[in-house]
Amino acid sequence: MRRASDQIRALFDRDKTAVFPSPGIDRRDSFFAKTLSSEKSPARWYLGLAAQGRGPKLVFLRALTTLVAAAQAEYEIAAADLPPGERNPLIPS
Repeated sequence: MRRASDQIRALFDRDKTAVFPSPGIDRRDSFFAKTLSSEKSPARWYLGLAAQGRGPKLVFLRALTTLVAAAQAEYEIAAADLPPGERNPLIPS
């Protein structure tokens, strides 16, 4: 935390500051997590959606329909080169 001692002084009128957990020897190794290279552990991507003024169900529904439409488009591109017998029988050609 930047300026932790100033914030503690302003909020609690205390001069002594103790930050837990204390910074480790290496910035990539903290009390809570250890950073690994992407070669050792594949990275993950996280996505957040924010839609002010909309309910969470509507936001989820629209995000889900967008993902399903994108998957369908990718399938159609990949299945275009396959003979009809090798395509997914549940999806009409």
